[in-house]
Amino acid sequence: MTGRNPNVFYEVGYAHALGKPTFLLTQKADDIPFDLKHFPHIIYDGSINNIRKDLTTRIKWFIENKDENVDYNIGLELYYKEHNLSNNDSIIQINKNVALKLTFTIFNNSSKTFKKGDFRLVVITSDYFCENFMVGSFITPLPDRKLMHSIPIEKSIFPSEYSSFELYFKRNRSLLEEYSGEYKNTEQTINFRIFSAVGTQDYFLTILEE
Repeated sequence: MTGRNPNVFYEVGYAHALGKPTFLLTQKADDIPFDLKHFPHIIYDGSINNIRKDLTTRIKWFIENKDENVDYNIGLELYYKEHNLSNNDSIIQINKNVALKLTFTIFNNSSKTFKKGDFRLVVITSDYFCENFMVGSFITPLPDRKLMHSIPIEKSIFPSEYSSFELYFKRNRSLLEEYSGEYKNTEQTINFRIFSAVGTQDYFLTILEE
């Protein structure tokens, strides 16, 4: 990560979107940008001995535990209305002719306070949902026609506290026929991913447009 190379940032974002483990290395802490400060870095100060010791320990752990199921429950639950997306896939039906405006709620079901900047929410969709209108968000194109929408969370969430936010997606109408298929229904699964200092967790919502 030394020197804040844009190509490296793109590769790290793609790896995170896929849920891949990453080892972030930097010569100095000043090169860690705000959006990555909650991810662990190996800061080696130009010393090969420092990087060898820390990197060896981390790689060894992943090799020894590569077949082990990791619990990604970080203590944050995500709801759409009464649907708890933390438990399993949920399906909602929406008229394809109305605006896609959805309200979600994050519940902190832990004893930890998630301060602003301690965690980040991204929403991964197909290119059918080509744009969102949330102030402060930005979109990163991914391979396989996926888009990663980075959603700003502007407040801390204390233990047992709820926090709501709205997502308003614009559809790419030119792709409607391509995605709708034989029965003229558009089924899209949206992947929500929260990055935090204590881990990463995925939530899924399937939208069936009729």
